[in-house]
Amino acid sequence: MPRKARLGAPGALHHIILRGIERRKISRKDFDRRGVLKREGKYTRTGAARNVLCYEANRELGISTVELARRLQLAQSTASQSVARGKKIVAEKQLLMSADLK
Repeated sequence: MPRKARLGAPGALHHIILRGIERRKISRKDFDRRGVLKREGKYTRTGAARNVLCYEANRELGISTVELARRLQLAQSTASQSVARGKKIVAEKQLLMSADLK
């Protein structure tokens, strides 16, 4: 079955990928380039939220990384990395978690 057509939003990620495949300029202006880099950053909001979730589940609930991987459908190594990244995010942003509020 053929795939459905993508939305034709200029500047959407698939447009950027297509420009790279066709060896065209990816961004026309510096503003566009910064937008692409911001979107393609290593840590997105959802990724950061998942990392903090994994860290807290591991720390507070005692859920092992193997169990986290199974529940979140991740590789075990990815779950371990998420726990480590979550710990770093919590420390950097000085987030207060439920246990800290008691």
